Amino acid sequence: MSKKMQPKIDPQIMAAELERADRRRVFVAFGWITLLALVMRAIHLVQARDVPLFDILIVDGRQYDAWARRIAAGDWMGSETFYQAPLYPYFLAVLKTVFGDGLWPIRIVQALLGATSCGLLFLAARNFVSHKVGVVAGVILAIYPPAVFFDGLVQKAAIGGFIVVLLLWLISRVQRTPTALRFLSLGAALGALLLTREETILLFPALLLWVLWRFREHAWKLRGAWVASLAAGAALLLLPIGWLNHHVGGEFLITTSQAGSNFWIGNRPGAEGIYAPLRPGRSDTSLERGDAFELAEIEMGRKLTPREVSKFWFDRAFAWIGDEPVAWLKLLGLKAALLVNWFEVPDAEDQYFYEKHEPFQGFVSRFIHLGIILPLCAAGLVLGWPRRRDLGVLALLLAVLCTGVVMFYVMGRYRYPIVPIVIVFAALALVQGFALARVGAWKTLIPAVAALFVAAVCSNWTIHARDSQISMSHVNAGAALASMDRLDEAKVQYEESLKLDPNAPEAWANLGALHGRLGQMDRTIECFENALKLRPDDPRFHMSLGTAYYMNRDATRAVAELARSIELYPQDPEAWNNLRYIFVAAKEWARAVDIARGGAAANPEDVGLGISLAWLLAVVPDEKVAAPLEALAIAQRWAKRTAGTNSAVIDALAAALARTGRYDEARVEALEALAIAERSGQRDSVAGIRARIELYTQKKPYIESSK
Repeated sequence: MSKKMQPKIDPQIMAAELERADRRRVFVAFGWITLLALVMRAIHLVQARDVPLFDILIVDGRQYDAWARRIAAGDWMGSETFYQAPLYPYFLAVLKTVFGDGLWPIRIVQALLGATSCGLLFLAARNFVSHKVGVVAGVILAIYPPAVFFDGLVQKAAIGGFIVVLLLWLISRVQRTPTALRFLSLGAALGALLLTREETILLFPALLLWVLWRFREHAWKLRGAWVASLAAGAALLLLPIGWLNHHVGGEFLITTSQAGSNFWIGNRPGAEGIYAPLRPGRSDTSLERGDAFELAEIEMGRKLTPREVSKFWFDRAFAWIGDEPVAWLKLLGLKAALLVNWFEVPDAEDQYFYEKHEPFQGFVSRFIHLGIILPLCAAGLVLGWPRRRDLGVLALLLAVLCTGVVMFYVMGRYRYPIVPIVIVFAALALVQGFALARVGAWKTLIPAVAALFVAAVCSNWTIHARDSQISMSHVNAGAALASMDRLDEAKVQYEESLKLDPNAPEAWANLGALHGRLGQMDRTIECFENALKLRPDDPRFHMSLGTAYYMNRDATRAVAELARSIELYPQDPEAWNNLRYIFVAAKEWARAVDIARGGAAANPEDVGLGISLAWLLAVVPDEKVAAPLEALAIAQRWAKRTAGTNSAVIDALAAALARTGRYDEARVEALEALAIAERSGQRDSVAGIRARIELYTQKKPYIESSK
């Protein structure tokens, strides 16, 4: 056929066909990557059903679930300034509202989000580098064991990881075509990330500076508009949180008030770079806020606002840093080593504990972990240097996120936000490295291989053994089972923990508490004595041992242990209550009142201790010890503070009125106490209050028996 006879090809039609073919290729790759990710997460969820913790929420998960239940029940505003990042519990509340209660809807939705994030990472890496790099990055995240593990937990790491990948995808689109709307979306994603991980606030100034530098060829006015759009997007999410905090707590905080206490945990004498509670043995999330406030207020001698509490802990940490700069630098080095290490520092739920019941996940995690992908990332950073104009933002985000983690403390789920970025550079290293090797460009590869080797040594150094936290995971499983009255199963978990680590004080203490519930006081005492040998200054152990001694009819040793508990930690109401009870039971009224006074003085905000003192002063038979007028003043003060809603307070007020001869008023108050007790289902109190009403009707006070 002559050239004249050949059909002409329209360039526009050809371009359109190529674009459609490219879209199909992208769609197919996105679909297969997402499907692979879903399969991996499905395998995990099926095999994880044999894990003792699988159907039980513990620590953070239990707190998030309880918080979400309150929100779903209508408490969307809350009653206090946020101490924990709020986005995840609101996410859970939406799921509960739509799908009802239960863990499976949460796990399924999170698996879908996790799988989608793998597809989004493919798109982001494709925009940043190439289609091949995108595919490799998406596949790595799809099978990456910590990502699969986090997506199955009731933990904020699941949505945190998704938001990080979303952020990367939005940045990749902004770099290609910057528009105000895209910057607005990017700002909103950044705000959402801050509402899951507070230290990511460091990304704000970093990204603002990046916008000004990356698009420096554009006019200042245009860049200023883009910066304003970025800030506006973040403000859409953060300003409502700030208003809500101000509304319920009186302070405008755009996220939470726990930054100071977390900074102290990671920067204090004896810190080991990982989480440790403010008080030994009190790592339960439900206790963290109270401990942070209480310890700060005791030190300052007054009530503090959330902002003041955070400042107190920051000031304390910076004071230590100023006094011990060398020790702090060593600590930073340790945290940096933990950050890049292959070991996933566990929270309450340990990936390696789960893998004992998940052979497939356990196999995969032996070959795909941070000790593999981080060295590849180092090589990718070197190989990506010629593309630094486009990839520089990823390196910047990686540096800022790493700094945020190291400045506080390291856990596997805290460092997880760096993983998608690490994977992009690792994928670049694999694709470009093999391409260079095929053409024999060895000189170009030498710096990348050197970086890979150095990072491999740093990342694969053994800091913690793989099974080092398994013993504590058995303790957590046992505690969760015990809370559900599955005592036999809990006992098995505690005993398994002690087989792995006989020097685990929490395991001994929890086993002791379990024997106490079974009425086996000799074993309870033995267990708590073992716990105290391992941690002699734990006030909880002394309190529990003292209680066990008393139940075993050894009042002398019980008093000694409870007194020691109070000496170590005067702010524990339970120790004061138990010690007071011993002297009340022994009819040693003067000592009982002394203990009640001490407890109320050490815990001026505790209504239980305060009203116990008022009650004793009103009803003790010893006239030398009784102080009805003082009892009346205390009870009236607490009645005002509790707005007449506490039956024990009103009951004590009635007893004090009767002891001062004001029987008619006493009867009125006692009737009110009875009504409150009946409304709130306090069956144990009802009979006693009725008996006292009869006495007041007869113009008689209620006085404890002296026999």
